[in-house]
Amino acid sequence: MRIKVITGPISSSHDPIREGIHIPIEFFKIIAFIHDVTGNLCSSRYTVSQIKLMPGAEFIFGEFETYRTSIKSIQVRT
Repeated sequence: MRIKVITGPISSSHDPIREGIHIPIEFFKIIAFIHDVTGNLCSSRYTVSQIKLMPGAEFIFGEFETYRTSIKSIQVRT
């Protein structure tokens, strides 16, 4: 199966600044593919937040908050 993954930041005025660089709190991911059986174009869309991982100046590895969403929502927010 061939898939296409498109991902990027969702910039916001609430993004923290670290060493003069804006660090996005949220990202989007769109996974698109042709269904093997139906031949239809399908997609799965998500936003991912790392807000709980950024309380201070140090980055902490851990679970991200992931939400299913629509392509329209991603388009509006980016």
